[in-house]
Amino acid sequence: MSDITVTLDMDREWQDFIMLANLLYAAILGANGVKIIPNLRIGDKVNIENLSCIPHKVIWAAGFLGCEKDKPWDMQFIYSVVSVGASFLLIFGKHDANAEDKLQVLNIPYKVYPDYHKLCKGGK
Repeated sequence: MSDITVTLDMDREWQDFIMLANLLYAAILGANGVKIIPNLRIGDKVNIENLSCIPHKVIWAAGFLGCEKDKPWDMQFIYSVVSVGASFLLIFGKHDANAEDKLQVLNIPYKVYPDYHKLCKGGK
């Protein structure tokens, strides 16, 4: 699924529009036989309702590129993961120990893939 960015500082209507554009593109791909992994890209946690059309118990992707690291007390990320009912999470981008700790506590399986820049620099 595409990953057009939505952020908290966008108007709610603009966040909804971008998320629905991501879903429309995924629907076009799916209708043409392309297998889809939905992306857990949301701005405000209220936007999670836009992802309610995707079945529970499927694999999801989540990116931490350009994102602020998760704080131990911040539950927005894990709220999103639980809300969509992810069976497995593919995480791309930088390592976030707090987010991973929350996934482990809830026994949600995941795999982290380093970003392209880190791979090119040899993990430095």
